[in-house]
Amino acid sequence: MKQLGFLFVACLLCSVLTIRAVAEDTLTWEDCIKEALKNHPDLISGKEKVKQTEADRDITSSARVPQVTSEMNGRRSKAATQTETDTYS
Repeated sequence: MKQLGFLFVACLLCSVLTIRAVAEDTLTWEDCIKEALKNHPDLISGKEKVKQTEADRDITSSARVPQVTSEMNGRRSKAATQTETDTYS
């Protein structure tokens, strides 16, 4: 009977130590809110929509900025008299 009592106390002690170890990993209310904000699918989708809207706005506003283009052509030719002619435009 003493062995049964010792076994019961040992099991009780192990379970209390296990519960304390698990209790250390509990989250505070603020941690729960942060975790929910970070992982909620609707909030993630909303953030991505905001990013897309900002990118669309940047693309649209770039049409108001002056555009600069340049072009250069060159040609070299020799006539039958062996004189070189350079043409640029």
